[in-house]
Amino acid sequence: MIRSFGAMARAIATLTAVVIAVGAVVVLSKTPALAAVTCDRNATTSSFASEVSAATAGQTVCLASGNYGTWQGTNKAITITKANGAAPTMKISFSSGDSAFTLDGLGGMGGQISGGASNITIRNSAFTSEISVSGTATGANLVFDGNSHNNINGNSTAQRFLAEGGGLTIRNSLFQGGGSDGVRLATSAPVNVIGNTFLNIIDDGSDNHTDNIQWYGGSNAVVRGNLFKQTINGETQIMGAFDGTGGNLIEDNVVDVISRPWAVELYSDDSSIIRHNTFVYHTGCAYNMSCGLIALDRKTGDDAGRNTQVYDNIATGFAIGNGSTTSRRDHNMIRSGAGTGDLTGAPTFQGGTAPANYAGYRLTTSSEGAGRASDGLNVGARIG
Repeated sequence: MIRSFGAMARAIATLTAVVIAVGAVVVLSKTPALAAVTCDRNATTSSFASEVSAATAGQTVCLASGNYGTWQGTNKAITITKANGAAPTMKISFSSGDSAFTLDGLGGMGGQISGGASNITIRNSAFTSEISVSGTATGANLVFDGNSHNNINGNSTAQRFLAEGGGLTIRNSLFQGGGSDGVRLATSAPVNVIGNTFLNIIDDGSDNHTDNIQWYGGSNAVVRGNLFKQTINGETQIMGAFDGTGGNLIEDNVVDVISRPWAVELYSDDSSIIRHNTFVYHTGCAYNMSCGLIALDRKTGDDAGRNTQVYDNIATGFAIGNGSTTSRRDHNMIRSGAGTGDLTGAPTFQGGTAPANYAGYRLTTSSEGAGRASDGLNVGARIG
């Protein structure tokens, strides 16, 4: 059933770029550089609870190597990080009353955050199992920044990040390898997915139906400035909503994959905006199709999509079917099926025919789409 959705969340992220080598590919993971650690208190696995209890607002508790189990959180404005040269691991379980603290540079992470938790930042940390956020309020201010969620297969979990609560931002992080979903959006509260890299997430032979980002009853998300890149063979969905969605803002993303033809698939959508994305054309993709398509459709028995806006994108073309419609479709640069104000042709990128990172997908000044978007900027992702 088509639903009505409130105003979409808007988020602006300040992104600091560092280059990380991943196999033969260099991806742009927009993560902040780690600063030197100044420790106010030092903890081991046996003294951790007492050091947190003794810590005061603004202090940093540094952890020695070891497994710290599942931490239940605190309400103190403190930072918990690794000591220089240490490799502590930790799971988490936060709920009502947990707030105001930061976790920085930890390993072996996974767990859950539930309703009542707020103002928590987890950064520069390695997740090796699922993290879920559920029941949190729109203003919860939960920030996951500069983390890794790598090589988590579909036999161990369905997804790496389950977003069932609001007030959540996932940014500047790397989702690489494995067959579990990257991010599953299962809430109508605004969630921001900004400036992440999704690299070679493919079906690993498990029963999981692998998606990089999937709306699973979710809506009102901001998906901005992400790079989806695939350099090895294997089926994977990129951005998909198959059971109804709406009110999403999908902009400034780059999809460069060699399997799934559809870069973004919205079924029974109501009023989402797809703009200024770069969906790279490739031949020889699954189902004997070309990659880089935008699909608007519905399942049998569901309502047709309506009021979707699609403009200023670089894409291979459109697959709009079963009564789904757009309220705006113009100034896209596509290879076939041009609409009002659309361009046809192929872009040229500053990074060449196979850009190694997000920045490489900026159009050359001589490209056909340079300065030709509806706002006078380049079509495709607006890359500074």
